[in-house]
Formats: sequence, structure tokens, C-alpha cells
Amino acid sequence: MYEKIEETVIRIIADTLAMDPSDITSETKLVTDLKVDSVDYVEICVSLEDEFNVSFDTEKLMESMTDATTVANIVDYLVSAGAGED
Repeated sequence: MYEKIEETVIRIIADTLAMDPSDITSETKLVTDLKVDSVDYVEICVSLEDEFNVSFDTEKLMESMTDATTVANIVDYLVSAGAGED
């Protein structure tokens, strides 16, 4: 389940940023490595909400965006929020 969620997160990030998914790994840092800004971050999160039927708290969402935020951090959050539990 974790790997499937990770693949989907990587696909959504790649689609949002118009880049090749093979250039993104679980350890890729969104801000530092991919230069994600707040608008990109919100777009990615909206797509993740739609894909996984979860909700993000907007305030916490913006607080969570740091230079150290990785793809794995997002996957961990989605798993803890019940994503993939059909």
C-alpha cells in the first residue's frame, strides 16, 4: 500500500510541476530540490485530496511546508490520514 501511495504522490507532483516522475524519489525535498512554492504546494495538496479523498487543514498545510519536506513526509501523512484504506 505504501509504495502505491508513493507512486501516486510522485505522479501528482510530476504532473503539477511538468517534470519526469523518474526524477523524483521518496527523499526528494519539495522546496529545496524541486523549487516548489506555496502555489505549487497548494495545487499538489488539492490534487492529493481529490485522489485520496482526504482533507488537509489549510493552516497546518502551510505550516508544514519547510525546506526539509520530502515526498516521504507527504506519503506518511496520507497513510496516517487513512489514504488507501478502501
